Amino acid sequence: MSWIQARIVAIKRMLAALAVRRSARVALATLACLVLTAWVLDRLFPLPLPPHEAGLIVAAADGTPLRTWPSVDGVWRYPVTAEQVSPRYLQAVLNYEDRWFRWHPGVNPFAMLRAAWQWARNGRIVSGGSTLTMQVARMLDPPPPPCAANCARSCGPCSLKCTSRRMKSSRCT
Repeated sequence: MSWIQARIVAIKRMLAALAVRRSARVALATLACLVLTAWVLDRLFPLPLPPHEAGLIVAAADGTPLRTWPSVDGVWRYPVTAEQVSPRYLQAVLNYEDRWFRWHPGVNPFAMLRAAWQWARNGRIVSGGSTLTMQVARMLDPPPPPCAANCARSCGPCSLKCTSRRMKSSRCT
C-alpha cells in the first residue's frame, strides 16, 4: 500500500468519525429539544389537582379525634403528611406497587416493554406496565377516548412526577 492510499484510508476514517460525532450531536440536540418541549408543556398545562375535600374531624385539645365524618362524596379522607406515615408502610407500598418509582420519570419503559412482550407472546394481557404515578395521573385526569388516550397516559405521569418534585411539602389524602 502506497503512502497515498494510506492517506486516503486515514482521511476516510476521519470523515467517518466526524459523521458519527455529527450524528451524536444531532441526536443530543433533538433529545434536548424534546425535553425542553415537555418541560414547557408541563408548565403551560399542568395536571389538574383535585380540591382538598377532607372529612370533618372534631378533635380534643390534645389533638386526639373525638368524632369524624366522611367528605362530601362519602369517602373517608383525612389530611396527613408523609412524616405522619410510617416509613416502613411507604416503603412497603413502593416495593409492592412500583419498585422503580424513584428511578423512572413517571413511565417505566422496561415495564412497558415487558408487558408488551408478555402480551405478544401469550396473546392476552398477562401483566401491566403501569406505575404509581400513572395510576395517580389516571385518577386525577380520566383518560379521553381510546385513540388519544395512549399518548395522554404516557405524558400525564411525567408531568405529575415533575410537579410533585416542585412541591415543597408533600401531602397525602
